[in-house]
Amino acid sequence: MKTFKNFNKKGILIMMVGLSGSGKGYYIKNRLLEDFPDVVKIIKENNLLPEDVIVCPDDIRREVTGDISNQFSEVEVWTIARKRTSDVLKNNGVCIFDAVNISNKSRKSFLKTINCRKKYAVIFKPDPELSKERIKRDIESGVDRSNVPEFVIDKQFDKFKTNLVKDGKWSGEWNAKIKEKIKENLKEFDEIKFAS
Repeated sequence: MKTFKNFNKKGILIMMVGLSGSGKGYYIKNRLLEDFPDVVKIIKENNLLPEDVIVCPDDIRREVTGDISNQFSEVEVWTIARKRTSDVLKNNGVCIFDAVNISNKSRKSFLKTINCRKKYAVIFKPDPELSKERIKRDIESGVDRSNVPEFVIDKQFDKFKTNLVKDGKWSGEWNAKIKEKIKENLKEFDEIKFAS
């Protein structure tokens, strides 16, 4: 078993929060390490790869059902996701949790089961039409990603408005006032970052 330097048994959790197709996976691969130097330090000091600290329910769906888009085993998928997140935090000191996470009830329930020192949320600008285009383009190009139906993206956007912004009539205009409102509504996190 590895012995980790500067290991903090409670670790750091970084949770992605955004619509399907909002760029969460792209951000994790291309930008996250720039925004979280403390994570880079943990990864380097412990000879980890970035993928060693990522937990993604889509990947677990593929493992459990053989199909990343199959939603019929969600209880099992989320049970594994919770356990895996706890294990990654315990063994590696940091975990990046890559899922939609826009439902207050589900997100808070998940976080209650996770013991960590610091919780970050990375919020992605909701743009349902752009999300739909990205997903369609990826699927047509053969990218192995969840094929989320358009009506689900619309439901996710409604949930984003009512859960994170707490304004069901919000138009989607992304500005400093809305970001401040989101920060006020996500008290379960120690720090909120907005993906650019």
